Amino acid sequence: MKKITVLMTLLLVATLAACGGITYPVEYDDGTVVTVEEINNSYIVSVEVNGFAAVPIEADLTITANGNVTAFVVTRHMETASWGKDVIEGDYITELLANQDSLNSVDAVSGSTATSDALKDAIRVAKAHIDAIR
Repeated sequence: MKKITVLMTLLLVATLAACGGITYPVEYDDGTVVTVEEINNSYIVSVEVNGFAAVPIEADLTITANGNVTAFVVTRHMETASWGKDVIEGDYITELLANQDSLNSVDAVSGSTATSDALKDAIRVAKAHIDAIR
């Protein structure tokens, strides 16, 4: 059912993009695209994803015209200071960017699975959205 929902959402977004009328935010199963800005053949995609805390993690991802994520900046989070914060501020995002085409191969950080999964979701949602509107 989840795959059908994602497929229908992507189809709707692609249809709206073709008509030039996407209204943000756009909801996906694993997160929300809040805004998209096109700059110099790249896209700045602002997303919200759910981690461990009750407040969503907000991030800006830069995606090139060929679909590669070149920057990932967490702009707001309320993750636990001793666990989730370390994932966000450590090397985990760099590892995700290096393996963005095989995110499932990147292990979650022990003790911070929800935060780790949320960061993966941010990449998935942003890339799926850009694929749908290109």
